[in-house]
Amino acid sequence: MYQLVSGVLHIHSNNVVHRDIKPENCLIDKDNQLKIIDFGLAKTEDSDLIGSAMVGTPFYMAPEIFEEHGDEGCYKPPVDIYALGIIMYELISGHFPFNEGDDLEQAKLSSTGIEFNAPCWNHISGYAIDMIKKMTERLPDNRITAQDLISHEWFEIMGVNKQSAPTAVDQKIIENLRGFKSVSRLHRACLNLIVKSIDVQQLNYLRS
Repeated sequence: MYQLVSGVLHIHSNNVVHRDIKPENCLIDKDNQLKIIDFGLAKTEDSDLIGSAMVGTPFYMAPEIFEEHGDEGCYKPPVDIYALGIIMYELISGHFPFNEGDDLEQAKLSSTGIEFNAPCWNHISGYAIDMIKKMTERLPDNRITAQDLISHEWFEIMGVNKQSAPTAVDQKIIENLRGFKSVSRLHRACLNLIVKSIDVQQLNYLRS
């Protein structure tokens, strides 16, 4: 996730909004380095066309895209941050915060925030939940920026800051990992990062 946030920070620092951040546009190379691809919908922030069409992938679209569709400025860097929050939610829980049968536009516009009611969230770090909440703030002006996101406490406790020791992984998460039968390459890469934080006994359990 850190590499993905770093990639988005680089994009935004160059005055570009990707507008279609999703797992399918995130590739992992042979060195486990993440690359963001498909800039076909990307625009510079000052582009005249940036708010002229509804583009992107519905599940990852920010609420303001539905609300301000066609208005100048509805595509700003916060839309990419919202998509990152949905990706992180999906990677941790295994499902989207909104049901496939929902009217996504209505669900996102009426929502006061992403909910964390599923049992799996009982075993997830409060820092991770805080990070997702800040990425999926309903109002774009209140949404965390990529610059602030890169220094979020969750990355430190996960050992991204090399001065910090990796945090132990809860056994319930190990159980969830064992249940994964078919995951995308992005999911596998994220799982590989988690595996680096578990002890030998837990690793042998995953292999069994």
